Amino acid sequence: MEKIDKIKFLEVLTALSDLYDAPISQGSIGLYWETLKGYPLDAFIEAGRSHAETSKWMPKPSDFIDAMKRGDMDAEQQSALAWLSVVSAVRDVGSNRGVCFDDPLIHATIRSLGGWIALCRSKSQYFNSTVRASFIKTYAHMLSCAQSGNVLGTLKSLEPLYGAEKGSDMINVSTGLPRGPQHKLLQAHASDMEKQNDGIDKLVRRVSEATEICGSSRRSPEQDVQGKESSRQKVKSPARNDRT
Repeated sequence: MEKIDKIKFLEVLTALSDLYDAPISQGSIGLYWETLKGYPLDAFIEAGRSHAETSKWMPKPSDFIDAMKRGDMDAEQQSALAWLSVVSAVRDVGSNRGVCFDDPLIHATIRSLGGWIALCRSKSQYFNSTVRASFIKTYAHMLSCAQSGNVLGTLKSLEPLYGAEKGSDMINVSTGLPRGPQHKLLQAHASDMEKQNDGIDKLVRRVSEATEICGSSRRSPEQDVQGKESSRQKVKSPARNDRT
């Protein structure tokens, strides 16, 4: 970072301090700057954003450095780290509960291999050999496609994975993987789905309102008969002069 970048650097650091309710002194700010100024500003900003999404504590300079180094991982390294996260989730979460990795590309990869439930219930030897190799290869390929702007399958494949038990908890899993284009794709997909749902809700309300209006303007045959009889009773018969 250059001296001109220090203003943005301070904005990010101050925002994180406010977010975590962790005031920092001028001396600490100087230490952050001296430790991190050798890294690009964009990488620092992305590291701060990534930390805010995955941690409950104010980041130390080492946390920024770790996050920025993860951003330098190639596809093979990221695939291996993604697989380790999957192995941990299979052990800790299991097939009954749903799982939401902080990297949505893992969801798409697992779906392409048969889904979360099937993955969890694979035999140990098969899981550690065939499934592992297929996952690493598929994830690396999907990551390459995402980075080039292409999407494999549908955006819905990026959504969290459900477990065997309906209504079970969805467990969040932190992977330590850097953010990438797959996150932007998922955010765009979620925004589109929200707009579609809003449109459906508005349509349902309009149909409901129209049904109520039509219902109030219609009268059943019984109501018509009763109305006619009531009106007849209100009309007085003309007086007759009886002649004797």
